[in-house]
Amino acid sequence: MRRFFAGILSLCLVLCLLPGTALAAEGSMDHFTPERDYDGRFADVSAADWYYDNVVMLYELGLTEGQAADRFGWNSNVTLAETLSFAARIYSAYHLGDPEAGAAAYAADADTWYAPYVAYLQAEGVVGTQFAGRYTENTTRGQMAWVLNQLLPARELPGVNTALVDDAVATRRFITDVTVDTPYRVEIFNLYDWGIASGSDEWGSFHPDTGITRCEFAAMLTRLVDPDLRITLTWDLTEFRTPTGTTWADLYPERGAVVTRYAVDDLAAMEANFLNMVCTGEDSLYYAGGSLSGAEMDTLMENYLSVSLKYPEMGGSYVGLQWDWTGRVQISFSNAAGADRDDALAAAIAVHDQLWESGKLTADMTDREKAWVLCQWICANCDYDWNFRETAFVADGVFNLGSAVCQGYSAAYDLLLRLEGIRCWAVYTDGHMWNVAVLDGKTVHIDTTWADQGYGVEKQYFAMTEEYAWSRAGL
Repeated sequence: MRRFFAGILSLCLVLCLLPGTALAAEGSMDHFTPERDYDGRFADVSAADWYYDNVVMLYELGLTEGQAADRFGWNSNVTLAETLSFAARIYSAYHLGDPEAGAAAYAADADTWYAPYVAYLQAEGVVGTQFAGRYTENTTRGQMAWVLNQLLPARELPGVNTALVDDAVATRRFITDVTVDTPYRVEIFNLYDWGIASGSDEWGSFHPDTGITRCEFAAMLTRLVDPDLRITLTWDLTEFRTPTGTTWADLYPERGAVVTRYAVDDLAAMEANFLNMVCTGEDSLYYAGGSLSGAEMDTLMENYLSVSLKYPEMGGSYVGLQWDWTGRVQISFSNAAGADRDDALAAAIAVHDQLWESGKLTADMTDREKAWVLCQWICANCDYDWNFRETAFVADGVFNLGSAVCQGYSAAYDLLLRLEGIRCWAVYTDGHMWNVAVLDGKTVHIDTTWADQGYGVEKQYFAMTEEYAWSRAGL
């Protein structure tokens, strides 16, 4: 993460060269020492309040007089005028050793109480005129971050959370409400880096466009002037990095119980049995419902094949039957490519990790947004296999060879969706297969094969209605 201190450092160098600015070049954190004792004057602040020590410190350092003689105004939003007055006192204390000395030189011509503080900051080049005419407005947290970034030189603001903040931003697991389009983005991240901010919830949210209360501002100001108060963040990113260790059973919580006796046309029972078979690492199961005629065996095999194709990620393209003199029938599942379903799951987990670590998948995304990212990944990393090799019909064709037909596309997409907790399955015709997924409670159809046009991704084949999905070209 880049840190933009050049402007502050340049300002310090210029001040060193100007007449009468020798004290500014000798700024020191040692200037932030108590100049008076707190006498309990703020009736709206009690010793039991979490911000009590922060308010007391501000008063004792001469950085606040409160909103009134007996009131700090802890729950009031900070205005731009108040923000700049706090900033001017901190800047003056650091450079001149007196919080009020800087503004005092501009008091004679002031027409408002905050004018001397604004004039002092403008004269020192700390702020410009960007807030002119708006001083009575509430300060947004983003504006506050920018102002705080201007007050101390880089040497006083070492990064205490640099690596963690970089990872949090890259993975989009924390501070997710600050994006590439957020004003003052770099300044906001700097506050986390320096230990000035930790966020307002367990995800470190900053709320850049909302106001900030005086008690919250007090906490940040005291961390700015006292390095001992700065926060070392303890966010845990590891659990969000990888689903390594996920089993097939984890992916199908809806599978239901094994059914021991069922009719040859009971697709629900067959689906439950098939899923349970895969989740236990097996490739075959048994039918013990009594003797079957040849026609019934054909029906049993065809129905189990349809169930197998509904979950192409499990690698079953063929179904075989064997039976003995007792009437027990063994149903076996296989694929011509000899692909291993556990290898496919491991490959899908690796893709999951890559997308999370790059920040393309984030915790604040909806199912639909995640599914679209995964669709784009499939299209970007796979081409249609016009040679129809055996590997093209399994997920391995996508993950390891980058070449597949619709069944392979659907198999890989199902795995990626399942890893994000999205329930899904495949549907097929005599010549094509695509996916169905439940996104944010709504069932939609997604065809990654048709979406993959080589030159880009056709979004019209993402999140289709059932009617549109089946109406395409007579499907």
